[in-house]
This record gives sequence, C-alpha cells and structure tokens, in this order.
Amino acid sequence: VTAGIVSARGRDLNSGPFDDFIQIDAPINHGNSGGPLVDVGGNVVGINTAIFSPNGGSVGVGFAIPSDQAQKVVAKLMKGGDIEYGYLGVQIQPVTQDVASAMGLDHPGGALVAAVTEGSPAAKAGIATGDVITGFAGEAIKDPK
Repeated sequence: VTAGIVSARGRDLNSGPFDDFIQIDAPINHGNSGGPLVDVGGNVVGINTAIFSPNGGSVGVGFAIPSDQAQKVVAKLMKGGDIEYGYLGVQIQPVTQDVASAMGLDHPGGALVAAVTEGSPAAKAGIATGDVITGFAGEAIKDPK
C-alpha cells in the first residue's frame, strides 16, 4: 500500500481513447497497474493505469482512469459487448489567442492539427499538420476536448 496526492484531474495523455486521467504522485511500478486508486474513505475512485517515466521506473507521476469510466466499460463487457472507440489519427491542440494571432486567424477557437498519423482515417481524408478544424457536424469547435 502506498499513499499519494491527486495533483490533477482531466489529464490527456494523447495515448488513446481516454482523455480524462487522474494524475497522482503515488508510485505505480511494473505489476501494480490495474490496481485500485482509493480515497481516504476507502472508496475506489480510479484504476491505476500508467506512469510518466523517462527511464522505465516510477518518478512519482502516475495516472489512473476514473472509476466512473471504468464502470461503464466493465458493464458493457459483462453484457458480452465489445468496446469500440472512434479513431481519427490526429494530435490536436487548442487554438489560443496567441496561436490565432501567429496564424493570422480572426479569433481563437477550434483545434490545431499538431500531427497526423500516417495511414489514419484523418490522413486518408486529407487532413494535414497545420490545419485548423473549426467545426464538426455543423457545430463550431470552441474547445478541442
């Protein structure tokens, strides 16, 4: 058993379909990912999942999937369902006022395409690094999350 502090919620690791990780300072070492993250009352609040590690060992930055997200996946799996996530194949960042000014845009908003995965649906659709996506399905994109 280790103890730690939640240092952030809603962290995006740009690593897949989850973009709402809990960042913790408790060490997560090889073999104990998948274990519960509990609060002081003993309630499970997350599932320990990943670490930031420049050298393969824990440096005190860990990430957990919030328990409400994990419960949705478990419920679907228990019903015999498959878990499928949409995949576009881009890394994006918000278009802040500074980014908008640097790119000659009238106002901030939307999603700046920072990278496109080769062979991805985005690449096949012609989306390129440096594009700014301002809307989707008739809706303006204010925040890329």
